[in-house]
Amino acid sequence: MEKESILQGKRKKEQAARNEERKEAARMAQKHKELKWQKDHAYDELFEDPSLGVANNQDREDLEDDFM
Repeated sequence: MEKESILQGKRKKEQAARNEERKEAARMAQKHKELKWQKDHAYDELFEDPSLGVANNQDREDLEDDFM
């Protein structure tokens, strides 16, 4: 009986340690994923062309003025 309770306590400790390792691995994976996204999108704002909205004349009322 005493041996069973000791083994049960050890199993609980081992299970808690495994759960903590899984949580830490998940946190690290999420952190790496976020850092990868930041790295991939670091220069997105630099490569956006703000003049594209000005050059697009489809939303203008005087569309024909560009061709006269």
